Amino acid sequence: MVEIYRRFGENPDPTEEARLRGIAEIIYLRRRAEAIIAQDEKNSPRNFSLRRGKRTVPDSTYQNFLQEAGPLSSRISEQTGSKAALLAKYFPVRFGKKGRNEVDSMGSLGVGDLFNKMVNYSQRRLNQ
Repeated sequence: MVEIYRRFGENPDPTEEARLRGIAEIIYLRRRAEAIIAQDEKNSPRNFSLRRGKRTVPDSTYQNFLQEAGPLSSRISEQTGSKAALLAKYFPVRFGKKGRNEVDSMGSLGVGDLFNKMVNYSQRRLNQ
């Protein structure tokens, strides 16, 4: 606001400037709140149940993952390098490099636990 006053050579009134800044802040916060509400509604569990039928990872991926995961140990602390490589290979968006849960940054116990959970989930999903 001050830039506008300076451009036209007027001396800004401090109360007017404060009022205009307040209005601008209110407009910004309302727009930001609307965007946050829209994002929350999009990701709400109610909308998720409507979109539940749309799965991004096909069942064949889980099937192939289970076939390769079969010979690996179910013990959490064993063969963590192989487990991390399998997770990154079959689920790159989630566990690969620059994924949401990058397995390279996890400890060995975390990778083993996550691997066992993914094996259990894959079995449940394929048995449905």
